[in-house]
Amino acid sequence: MNTRNQFDDDADYDHYDDYTGYEYDQYGNYDDNRYGDGHYNNGHYGGEQYEDRAYVATQARRDNGDDRTRPRQQGRHGQSGVANPMNHAAPGRSSRRGATTSERSSSNGAAPGRMPRGQRANNSRPNSAGTLGQRLKNSSIIQVIKKFVSAYGWRAYAIPLLTIVTAWVLIDVASSSSSQEQLDTVGRAVATQTAKPTGKEGPDPAKTPFPKLPPTELPAGGNFTLTGDGTYRVVGTPGAQSGEGKKKTFKYVIEVENGVDTAAYGGDDAFATMVDATLTNVKGWTHDKDFRFEHISETSDLKPDLRIQLTSVETTHKNCGTDIAMETSCFSSEGNRVVINESRWVRGATTFQGDLGSYRQYLLNHEVGHGIGYANHEPCGGQGKPAPIMMQQTLSVSNTELYKIDSQEVYKDDGLVCVTNPWPYPQQ
Repeated sequence: MNTRNQFDDDADYDHYDDYTGYEYDQYGNYDDNRYGDGHYNNGHYGGEQYEDRAYVATQARRDNGDDRTRPRQQGRHGQSGVANPMNHAAPGRSSRRGATTSERSSSNGAAPGRMPRGQRANNSRPNSAGTLGQRLKNSSIIQVIKKFVSAYGWRAYAIPLLTIVTAWVLIDVASSSSSQEQLDTVGRAVATQTAKPTGKEGPDPAKTPFPKLPPTELPAGGNFTLTGDGTYRVVGTPGAQSGEGKKKTFKYVIEVENGVDTAAYGGDDAFATMVDATLTNVKGWTHDKDFRFEHISETSDLKPDLRIQLTSVETTHKNCGTDIAMETSCFSSEGNRVVINESRWVRGATTFQGDLGSYRQYLLNHEVGHGIGYANHEPCGGQGKPAPIMMQQTLSVSNTELYKIDSQEVYKDDGLVCVTNPWPYPQQ
């Protein structure tokens, strides 16, 4: 009987492995490499009957009482070796114990329907590198990573990146905080070193006497016009009005002498705006319900009761006189003119200690007061009280000082000194 008790060459290994679905090499390693789609089809491969010579050889060996089996590695299904799924010959076939070597070989040295041995060795049998790759592929760490990537998709890459970025940001913030603390420490050290002031200290106002200037002198300040041409231009926008006027309504116009340049303090409109705001203020003369003021536009049929005029120094002297050798303003009954001396409008008065706005309000209210009937001056009514609006505050707020200037006036040498006040009714 022409049988083979042993698999004497690699072809027998190959045929046996073809049946079981595993590839074994001569060293006992196997590769899960199925033919085609990896399925055995009832002893048929690719539609042709599969020549299972390996099964015939194994069966012949068992018939001769030689039940030796080739050592097997642990199968992938957890069994020792690979079990033969068929205990009988393939369907439609009989045992071929007498198969010869020539029958088991084709003209090219391979089983019918099979690839040449050399080509199969190159394509099917893993080398040592492939075996290492297969082991890495089957390792538990790689499998865990694959499952993680499969489950989380793009998040599997995003999470590690975000972790790295977060750690970097925390480190950067900690470094920045440390740097800022160092800068603060250095800054405090520098501040400590430079905290000690050097140089002279400023004057103590409590120990500094108030500068005493002769009342005949103007305070230092801007330029003013000495001489104008004696004619006037109308300025401002008519319309301002205030007060009830139970006894008298005063209509007024605002004028500036030609030759007087008002650009240095805002122009003609700035002067007119100051006049309107002062005469309509609730602390002004209209607090008395007997009076009312209206800014009008003069016509042949409508004449003003008051002409409020900003005037040069020389023209002021002509209209107001020079009885007092100092710059003052006045009310002139000729044409009912409230004459505002431009030198005082620009420089103010020493008594107001540089408060030019308050002085201009005082100057308008005082001279308009003369124009509406308050012809007489008034003295200081009590120590430290607001000076009356009809007191000559341009010169002084001290009764004694004003007495020395003109003893014929209403002031007494009683030593009372008031504080400057620009309003007829300052408490309102």
